Amino acid sequence: MVYDAERIAATALREALSRHSGREPLEEPDAAVARLPAETRRPGEAVAAALRETVGELDRRVQQTTRGLMGLGGLLPLALLTWAASQVLRGRAGPLSWSSAVWYAHGLFRDYSAGPSPE
Repeated sequence: MVYDAERIAATALREALSRHSGREPLEEPDAAVARLPAETRRPGEAVAAALRETVGELDRRVQQTTRGLMGLGGLLPLALLTWAASQVLRGRAGPLSWSSAVWYAHGLFRDYSAGPSPE
């Protein structure tokens, strides 16, 4: 079973987990962070969490739009590679611009789309 945020609220999920596990219900994530002593909170923690959530949602939408063909890990390298090719074909390629785009596209694809490397 896959969690669907549109059909099941996070609160209902936490309550169901509590009932089935026999443990106290989990707190809202923001409440748990707020209870931490100020010295244990990391700077930018809320911003980082919001950014992760936003990028994750964007990745899910890209995967849904492409019917699972690719996510952001494949789309961004493809966009960079397309941009680099257009710069070369238009004769606008500077010494580093298009080659940097190809290098970054390769790195992003290798790290996020190609899967684990065989050892």
